[in-house]
Amino acid sequence: GLYGACFIRVTTWWSNFRQRLWFGRHPVVEVLGVAVGTGLVAYLNHYTRIGNGELVGLLFGECHEQSDLDGLCRPSEFPAVARLLLATLFVKAALTVLTFGIKVPGGLFVPSMAVGACAGRLMGIGVMKLQEMYPHWRIFASCEKGADCIIPGVYAMVGAAGTVSGVTRMTVSLTIILFELTNSLLYVLPIMFTILVAKFTADAFGRAGLYDTAIKRSGHPYLDGKRLYGVGGRDVELEEVVDFVSGEEGVLEVGRRYGVEEVWGRLVEMRRQRDSGFPVLEGGYLVGFIGCTELQHAL
Repeated sequence: GLYGACFIRVTTWWSNFRQRLWFGRHPVVEVLGVAVGTGLVAYLNHYTRIGNGELVGLLFGECHEQSDLDGLCRPSEFPAVARLLLATLFVKAALTVLTFGIKVPGGLFVPSMAVGACAGRLMGIGVMKLQEMYPHWRIFASCEKGADCIIPGVYAMVGAAGTVSGVTRMTVSLTIILFELTNSLLYVLPIMFTILVAKFTADAFGRAGLYDTAIKRSGHPYLDGKRLYGVGGRDVELEEVVDFVSGEEGVLEVGRRYGVEEVWGRLVEMRRQRDSGFPVLEGGYLVGFIGCTELQHAL
């Protein structure tokens, strides 16, 4: 949850800052630069060279004799693996911030899962080493000798669930997605609990997820069901049926001629009221909608 709140703020800041830079106004150059930089940085680490989907599959996996999951299950290499996973975590998080919003989709859901899975796997390896070093601790009292008491792959699943929930504020749908990935009901309860804790923690720093924030920053018409709207001197919820637009100033009629000054005045007033655009009417019927951003660009 804390990661999600910080990620949203950093991503929003970077998206706004990037628009003022030179390459922010040249998307082709930006995409080429990101592609070259990603290739150079990712080549240095084995776990960053593989795709996000394959990486998440490895981190979710359980160790067995037939496979060591690309070194994740070799006890003698745990310190080196931990360093590589830590580096992978920071690289994936940084690249997700840098690539969000560029003209070539870089993804958000799976990269966030990869970041959370890295953190969860690291924690799982750490807890497993603690259990091996201090088996007499009370928290490990139920562990049987010779049995796999700590499974790092489960920690990776829980970490991925919490990270995605903190970034996107998804709850039920995310639980179903992870249930389909694991194909088991055994881990549904810890995943559900983690998702709720992550969401409530992130909501303490702001209720809008990254997608909601991106929609608001882009100026798209969107009615947020999480807040009240001031209409007619009182606050109303979206469930109430009210006239959001009164009079002719808040609408545009098909077939009527408008002067530039008149439209600009209406646009300024609409901006002052923090509305996102004008309904377009024809004979009293709604036939379209034009956003303030598009109208301002046309003028």
